Amino acid sequence: MNMTGLGRNDPCHCGSGRKYKRCCLPKDAAARGPVPLRAFSQRERHDAAALLGASVLERSSPFHADAAFGQIEFFGEEFAQVPEADQERAAAQEPCASGFIWWLALDRPIAEGETIASLLSRSPNARLTRGQRTYLERLMRSRMGVYEVRDVRRDQGLTLVDLWTNEVHEVSERLATHSLVRYDVLGARLMEGPLGETEIDGAVYPFSQEDAAGLLTALRGEWSRWRKKNPDAGEQDFLKRTSGALINRYWLHRVFLRPLPKLATTDGEPVELCKIVFDVLDEGVLRTALAGEETLAADGDGGYTWFEPGDGRRILGSLTLSTRRLTVETMNRARAQLAKDLLERLGGGALRHRLTEHTSIEQALAEHRKRPQRGRREREIPPELEQQITADYLTEHYRRWMDEPIPALGGRTPRHAVKLKTLRPKVVTLLKDLERMSERSRAEGHPAIDVAWLWTELGLTD
Repeated sequence: MNMTGLGRNDPCHCGSGRKYKRCCLPKDAAARGPVPLRAFSQRERHDAAALLGASVLERSSPFHADAAFGQIEFFGEEFAQVPEADQERAAAQEPCASGFIWWLALDRPIAEGETIASLLSRSPNARLTRGQRTYLERLMRSRMGVYEVRDVRRDQGLTLVDLWTNEVHEVSERLATHSLVRYDVLGARLMEGPLGETEIDGAVYPFSQEDAAGLLTALRGEWSRWRKKNPDAGEQDFLKRTSGALINRYWLHRVFLRPLPKLATTDGEPVELCKIVFDVLDEGVLRTALAGEETLAADGDGGYTWFEPGDGRRILGSLTLSTRRLTVETMNRARAQLAKDLLERLGGGALRHRLTEHTSIEQALAEHRKRPQRGRREREIPPELEQQITADYLTEHYRRWMDEPIPALGGRTPRHAVKLKTLRPKVVTLLKDLERMSERSRAEGHPAIDVAWLWTELGLTD
């Protein structure tokens, strides 16, 4: 395809009346220069990658036994303690599935320092094309690393910083520029692409800034142990051999299978979503009874808010009333029982208990994941006004945040913590996560603000 969009037999763009091939085509071709040769095609990349996958996964492969032993190292011995359903879900989950294949084939020696990929690339039985062999050779030189996104150029590429070596990499990438934002952190493999550019290939593990700090600490600890056992080994040998498995285990146990925090109500009871349903036998009598109860307040939509007795007016639950049903929702079992007793006393013969349901937070989230995603509802206010309201609120919120005690900073305020050598890095991590979340909100079309001014306000711009 020529840059002018003209066919060879079309009239020339210069207006001479001659065909393009007999007029300006040779001149335009010379101006464009030679087309760079690709070291391998996309088809060759795909076929070589499929060959690597088959060498790891197929039962007939001579490396199948290595795959069985490699799984223990890659997923960790503690993975055996994970419930079987979660094991199956995790093993099939991206990035674990492709991450395992690439780590086992490219990074884990199986005999005298040889990897599956190096043996395969030299095997005459593999019948590799020159492009397939080149792809494998470049892939073998790669390793997994932990990278922070510093710049995103839509449909062009990314600037990544290796958080272990501090090296900066300009990465040729299109698809990921639509999902990544500044300060995202990735566990990823960089390699030399078909035209010599740097590309991402294989599994990508997403991390938060806080996760990244913990992951790097784990890597440093492993590096210290590695040097004691392998005093002659270099840092790159260590990263090549261990980083893929360690990144996978950290993501698997600290991100994907991370347990939910233990939530409790203000009275110390564990949080459960409780629903009590009554059949309404006489709506008029029931509404009269509810209106006379001081702990219930009409909410304007035909329902009621249930408050704790006394001056504190803590909310205990909500009631929804229709002609045939009364539904009560509370946040723990003790409150659910109190609500049931109260309503049976108030309603008497005007209602009849039908059922009580208790749902844990874990169950509620699992059910939510199964539901099909609904389309976004229409905006109730103009987007410009919504953005302004959000910006005003968040700006005021973060101005207060700088002078409020933060649990992650040991109860110190960000303004105080930034002056302490031990806590200053944690403030930086918090700010990066704030900026990352703001950018992601903006990328998804939600109201967001620029929080870069926080860096200046806290004296972190130098």
